Amino acid sequence: FPSHDRIFSMNYKDSLKDPLWQRKRLEILQRDNWTCRACGENKNTLHAHHIYYIKGLKAWEYDDELLVTLCDGCHDEVHGQIQKIASLVAFYIIVHKIDILDILKGGKNG
Repeated sequence: FPSHDRIFSMNYKDSLKDPLWQRKRLEILQRDNWTCRACGENKNTLHAHHIYYIKGLKAWEYDDELLVTLCDGCHDEVHGQIQKIASLVAFYIIVHKIDILDILKGGKNG
């Protein structure tokens, strides 16, 4: 899993200022009726959240189905859960002595 810091590098943060992203973001918020899809909140700051990231795509190049409106609280919660999942997976890999590179190469663990 890429680290949260790597995903939200300065270049990525800067790309969110691009007019192409701003337009895409507004389209997603409008599609979702300016309402958080997780909790129904519509009074606080809203984010157009990428459900997952695809290497090489710019923020605005994603299909609409890969973006969802989340309020500030739910957006923070989702990113917190992503970190927890990544930590649990890493722990499982270490405890079970799984060789990720071997799996990726199609070896004995894959």
